[in-house]
Amino acid sequence: MLAAGEQSAVDGTARLADGARQLDDGAGELEDGARTASDGAATLASELDKGAGKIPNPDDAQKNSLSKVIADPVAVSDVSQAKAASYGAGLAPFFLTLALWIGVFMLVQAMRPITQRALASNARHGRSPSAAGCHSLPFQSSRPRCSPSWWTWAWASSQPTRC
Repeated sequence: MLAAGEQSAVDGTARLADGARQLDDGAGELEDGARTASDGAATLASELDKGAGKIPNPDDAQKNSLSKVIADPVAVSDVSQAKAASYGAGLAPFFLTLALWIGVFMLVQAMRPITQRALASNARHGRSPSAAGCHSLPFQSSRPRCSPSWWTWAWASSQPTRC
């Protein structure tokens, strides 16, 4: 029993020595870290002192001017290029052109620019009556001859003659 207790004491002493070695290494690292922290704190203090000297200290006139700029940063100047007495003067050109466009549109709808006779004809625009027998529209046999639309006539008149 005494031998077993002695062995346990030797093992504990070895562990104690190992722990003391680790403590010594950790204390050295702590000292290095404390030194780095101290250097950093000194640098921070000196830079803060330098920065504090660069902060402007405006007088009352500068403070008043700066407060006006912050309160109203954009100044608007109103310059009129074409003054009108009322809104109607500005809207008249718009409504005039709108009325003309609607009027011409309705006129074209009421009075066709191309007669039904011209639309029903086989003759091409600007051709002689002798070309009337030529089948210029490839789809004439499937559509009635009496009612082709203006768009059909315009497309067909732009195609080359196949006679």
